[in-house]
Amino acid sequence: MITLTSAQEQIVEDKLTTGNYASAEEVIDLALELLQFLDAESLAWLKQTQQKILIGIEELDRKEGVDGAMVMEQMLQRFQDARQGKQR
Repeated sequence: MITLTSAQEQIVEDKLTTGNYASAEEVIDLALELLQFLDAESLAWLKQTQQKILIGIEELDRKEGVDGAMVMEQMLQRFQDARQGKQR
């Protein structure tokens, strides 16, 4: 048995009043499915990011990196241009 807090019960009630859900169980089932999806997406993002980091480290080891200060300067300039309505 699961006990919901009053705030959680209110969320379920709010969803039911929309008419888009037939029961509290349906609301909770969908919420759990979305949680599983988000967990899977987060894991996929983490794996992709780890792979990109490894590639970046390998590039740096081969002296293929770029000057960080120069990149930051370019990004700052783009930001300032965007604030002033300029486009490149």
